[in-house]
Amino acid sequence: MALTDLDDPATERVVVDPNVIDPSGETTIDFFVPSPDGKQIAVSLSEHGTEDGSLHVYDVESGQVVDEPIAHVNLMGGSVAWRHDGSGFWYTRCADPAGFRQTGVVPPARWHT
Repeated sequence: MALTDLDDPATERVVVDPNVIDPSGETTIDFFVPSPDGKQIAVSLSEHGTEDGSLHVYDVESGQVVDEPIAHVNLMGGSVAWRHDGSGFWYTRCADPAGFRQTGVVPPARWHT
């Protein structure tokens, strides 16, 4: 949900609704992290109860997905940390069953490498 005016609940609108994405109800939000400037939100979505989430970045104003999703960010727990200015983020992703690897900053022009 996003609010245009914090004092007016009537200004709320949905940014990401897993039931719109998947009307079967088998897609869930694992976690979400808004950017510090509130312009984007990183959302891990998993399907069919797998908890193997893919990271999607949404533009909060339009509700549109920015770039391609990043797979396996929530397989064994996951996280996102935005740069202070919202110009990119770090994320964890399962590299293999033995553990995680952490990738570097992801710039907005290309969310992942």
